[in-house]
Amino acid sequence: MPFGILLAVASGVANGLFTTPMKLIPRWKWENIWLVFILTACPAMPALMVWATAPGAGAVLDAAPRPASGRRSAGR
Repeated sequence: MPFGILLAVASGVANGLFTTPMKLIPRWKWENIWLVFILTACPAMPALMVWATAPGAGAVLDAAPRPASGRRSAGR
């Protein structure tokens, strides 16, 4: 339970500070800042959270049928 509370607090802090890079890096265009955000937030953070909170996630994905896991089968 304390880990869940810690994640909720971290989420609140991240939500409150998400515009800070736009204010601190005025010479970058907003498209560049959003590109960094998308590359960090979309693939990296979910993978990091799965790695940190679900120790058997790789085994679950390996046991899932290929279409369900989003991975291409070797025959296609």
